[in-house]
Order: sequence, then C-alpha cells, then structure tokens
Amino acid sequence: MTAYEMLRSPVGSEMCRRERLPPIAPEPPGHLIGANTVAALNNGAMFGTAAMLDGLADRVEAELGQPLTVVATGGLAPYIMPCCKRKIIYDADLLFKGLALIWEGNGK
Repeated sequence: MTAYEMLRSPVGSEMCRRERLPPIAPEPPGHLIGANTVAALNNGAMFGTAAMLDGLADRVEAELGQPLTVVATGGLAPYIMPCCKRKIIYDADLLFKGLALIWEGNGK
C-alpha cells in the first residue's frame, strides 16, 4: 500500500478528517519541499513511496549480488515513478499478461 492509498483508506481518511487535513490527489511533484500543506502532503506521499521502492530494490540487489530490473504496474505507478532515483519500467497490463500465461499453461 502506498502512502497515498493509506491516506485514502478508512483509517487514513479518519485521521485526515480528525486533523482537518485537506484531501490530496496523486500528482508528480515538481519539488521535494511543498510550498503549502496540500503540496507537502502530496510530495511526502509520492517521494516517501518512491524512497521505499528505491530502498527495497537496493536491498534486493545487494542480496542477489546483481543488477535488478524493476517493473511497476498499477494506477499510481506513473505518478510515483518520476520520484524514483532508479530506472523503472512501466507495464500497465502486467497482471493481465501473467494471468494469460497461466491460463494458456493450464490448457485453456
């Protein structure tokens, strides 16, 4: 779950309502530091998620001892990818391609 999805969850929504925080929408930020509350929340969610992805990929590379190819899928990936330090390949249909391979492998 990304930081944005967490804020949109029932628990996150309740926290935002209780704290009177404005709603945010996923937007690729132009700068790390937001100029206002909405921009700061958005930038923190986007750059925070990107940092988690970069850090996880770095750890997997270190454990495997070889370069890692990172492929992103899902509706928020295009918003988060520009905030990542590493190259990430985007494939909107990756899940469906995998399901098709399983279906074909099971003899249709």
